Amino acid sequence: MKIRKANEGDVKRIHTIYKKGIVDELGTQNLTKEILKYKWPEGEIRKKLSLKKEFLLVAEENQVLGFAHAKILDSKRGLIDKIYVDIKFRNKGVAKKLVSEILRWFKLKKIKDVRANILIKNYSSIKLIQKFNFKPRYTNWELRLK
Repeated sequence: MKIRKANEGDVKRIHTIYKKGIVDELGTQNLTKEILKYKWPEGEIRKKLSLKKEFLLVAEENQVLGFAHAKILDSKRGLIDKIYVDIKFRNKGVAKKLVSEILRWFKLKKIKDVRANILIKNYSSIKLIQKFNFKPRYTNWELRLK
């Protein structure tokens, strides 16, 4: 399996993996009604390819198996924003390799503190980042006003 920086030819596959993955993720939270809030159009993905403070990676083996998106927040802090793996390739070490490469990129950029945003019941993602010694530090609470 190869981990590399995403390119223009990967955008459609990244978008497809994201659309399927976000439905799965929101389903674990009973949030499927909020799916429109979590759109990530191909145009936005395409923009990420050229931003210097953002990093979009793919894992591939004859096809794109999954992707990760990370960004630098300021001179010391970074954020792992998205990691999604095609359902057929989950639990095969794809996400772990993507996280390893993101952390390597952050080290090269002299980033010291890395955050990961994960929905509260996304147990597989929580388990993944715990393998890298991430610790819970904050919780975010939401209220939907009507």
